[in-house]
Amino acid sequence: MIDPELQHYLSGINQHLGEIKKNQKVGVWRAFFNGVFGALGYAVGLAIVVGILGWILKETGYLGKFRQQARDFQSIINELKNLRQPFNETGESVITLPDGREVKVISPTE
Repeated sequence: MIDPELQHYLSGINQHLGEIKKNQKVGVWRAFFNGVFGALGYAVGLAIVVGILGWILKETGYLGKFRQQARDFQSIINELKNLRQPFNETGESVITLPDGREVKVISPTE
């Protein structure tokens, strides 16, 4: 037979496992709220990391350089958008260069 002391420990463990099973009701609402709070934790953590990174860049003086680089890229993109003009039905287009000169471009025919 089983040792009485071991029997006592096993019955205690069995009782505790039964209580844990009762308290562990997995439902739709519990899963929903776990997902919502998990996503909220990720969002708050990301905001904190971005804030700290921005503060570090500002303190080291690199933030102004990044802003200037972003402005340069934006101006280049705007200039490229101005260069891209549709051809008319005759296959011609007039492109205005950044210095103000206009160039007539003829589309190659297929």
